[in-house]
Amino acid sequence: MSEVLPTKVLSLHDYRQQFGYSQRKLATVLGCSERTIQRLEAGGVPDFVTAVKLELLYRVPLHQLFADAYARIRHAFQPSAVSADESLGKPDEEWSALASDVLAIEPSSKLSASPSSPA
Repeated sequence: MSEVLPTKVLSLHDYRQQFGYSQRKLATVLGCSERTIQRLEAGGVPDFVTAVKLELLYRVPLHQLFADAYARIRHAFQPSAVSADESLGKPDEEWSALASDVLAIEPSSKLSASPSSPA
């Protein structure tokens, strides 16, 4: 029987290098700052637009591109069964702190209302 070897999860740094981009070039392609790329490669969580751009560029699902962040959020998010009459209440401290970190990240670019609007 053949042994199944675990696949190595590539980091954002690995993907960037596979595509031959410097941090500066990737920042230009994504429309963000070089510091944003550094932060993401160090484990930061991107804004939604940047995350989708990376997914489209690298053709890798978001949960795989940001596996560590996804795991942290998944661990922290513990939904409970709540009836329609009940309030969800306040999230626990861990989820609240994580949500604050995610929401505090500045977007790298703004969405246009319609990218292919006729003039």
